Amino acid sequence: MDKIITDSEMEKVYMEKFKTKGALSEDTAKTLKEIDCTEGMTFWKLKAKGIFIKVGEDRYYMDAKKAYKYRTNYTKTGNIIALTVILIFIVYVYTLLTN
Repeated sequence: MDKIITDSEMEKVYMEKFKTKGALSEDTAKTLKEIDCTEGMTFWKLKAKGIFIKVGEDRYYMDAKKAYKYRTNYTKTGNIIALTVILIFIVYVYTLLTN
């Protein structure tokens, strides 16, 4: 059975490809073929967020600062959601035990 890849994992893969290929500035921008990326939903999402920036006709680079900020905020949001669910569960269990 094939492994299901989440959006978050695919975003990491794309960002890592840009980093590995050195497409991190306007001067080092590369084509998607050189970076080994396709123009799928993940690419367009990150482009819309200003993480992948188009230069000229067909070259792109990654804004490393925006990518870092995006990934950091994504992680913080996930942690907050997880802690909220745990807190609700604890309150629920406490309520059951005290009644």
